[in-house]
Amino acid sequence: MVKLFAFDRDFTVNVNEGPVPLSWIKQLAKSHEVWAIGNPLLRGEANIPGVEDMKSRMSMLPKPKSFGHLIGEHKANVSTKIWRMQNLNLLFPDISICIIVDDFVSEIMGNWVGERDWIYSDPQDFVNVGLEAWERSHG
Repeated sequence: MVKLFAFDRDFTVNVNEGPVPLSWIKQLAKSHEVWAIGNPLLRGEANIPGVEDMKSRMSMLPKPKSFGHLIGEHKANVSTKIWRMQNLNLLFPDISICIIVDDFVSEIMGNWVGERDWIYSDPQDFVNVGLEAWERSHG
């Protein structure tokens, strides 16, 4: 079953102080939809689509919803990422298991689940941990 992964880069991927090896993202992209939703450098580093690809594939981007419940310096960053997740749902309506991998976003939104600070032993463990988290939240 194909899953949809949305990756942040900074403090998430090992190219910028994160725990997730870049090679795992490349490996996941061979059998799943994997997108860069944060720093656009990840698009080139992992050879995966990113925000610019999302914009070019959508004729009209929806307006972001209000996320007034978010506070602090990350409010704009989080609301933008949630908007990008919503757009990925529009691009891939048939994929029901969606996992965001980010150092900050960890709330559940629709069919997305986010986890922070996962401990991984290999790429398949990474997929399994994300799937278990999704199943826990969507039972």
